[in-house]
Amino acid sequence: MTTWHPRPGPIPAAMYTLRDLLADAIILHGPKGCCFRTARLLEKDGVRVLVTGMEEDDFVFGAHERLVRALRYAEERLEPELLGVVGTCVSSIIGEDLEAAVEEADPSATVVTVDVHNGLGPNTEGVIRTLERAAEAGVIPEREVDRQRRLMRAAAELERRRGMASREYLEPWSGHDPGRVARVLLDSEDVLAVLNAKKETAYLFADPVLELGRRGARVLANLSAESGLPKVRKDARTLARIFRRAGVEFEVTGALDEYAVTGELLAERIEELEPEAVLIAGIPHAVAPEELSVDATFVAVTDGLREATALRRLGYDYVVVEEEAHARVLGHRDVVPSRLGDALRQVAT
Repeated sequence: MTTWHPRPGPIPAAMYTLRDLLADAIILHGPKGCCFRTARLLEKDGVRVLVTGMEEDDFVFGAHERLVRALRYAEERLEPELLGVVGTCVSSIIGEDLEAAVEEADPSATVVTVDVHNGLGPNTEGVIRTLERAAEAGVIPEREVDRQRRLMRAAAELERRRGMASREYLEPWSGHDPGRVARVLLDSEDVLAVLNAKKETAYLFADPVLELGRRGARVLANLSAESGLPKVRKDARTLARIFRRAGVEFEVTGALDEYAVTGELLAERIEELEPEAVLIAGIPHAVAPEELSVDATFVAVTDGLREATALRRLGYDYVVVEEEAHARVLGHRDVVPSRLGDALRQVAT
């Protein structure tokens, strides 16, 4: 299906995956404005990002020397242990040899080169290519690449069936008023609060789940630290400690990178528990209320205006949008206040 609305691309996905591998720095081989927002956001998370700054002449004659100089500069000034080199649409089109530049620069750091562009397909292609190259460099085992391929295929399929890729065009929608939704949840006697978040966005989406857990709601959360890339496991451990310090026990439903494969388990638990109200925060479209037989009020918390439209079509009674969720959590290692969490606190006082 052709999708006309904007979608995330493989280049930013490659950069975030390098971050999850704990790369100290990333060199983006392309024009200075390429992926500017991604680069700025990653720096909030402690990753240094350099751009080779390709110009018009480079589009014709190549920019091998620019990349060599950038590699040597990164080695000298940043002293990285793990360094990523990410291609762009321009470098891919003109056939830049990233490996040749690395060989010439000969840095002492472990280098993961990712030849990627935004015409590859879904953003998951950038993740898979990065992990394949990381395995070749000895950064992760091949079994983790196999696991991630399975998860990325599931994520792409979930988006195709229920998410951003499920329609040719999704109208942006700002969702429901958080105060109104908070009152509905607090007036319900039996609430099931579910955290099904994607990686670090859990620092935001955990907020309303924690608030409801403190008030007696049963909690499910994808906070297993047993699998995943290094940063993903670390974030899961951090959040699990925060839940336990708050006195909120939770049933583990998977890891923070398994948000796309939790749907069946979540649906089963909802059917078994038969709550009066269900809140799912993060990736709510893993569950489609229209497919369940439970007579409950379903609340979704998501991070996108278009996702909100898709969720309404899946049968959610209320949708709260936490805009700019990703930008709001980068650099944080504690729960970030959310619109719905703030509303729950305000209504409860």
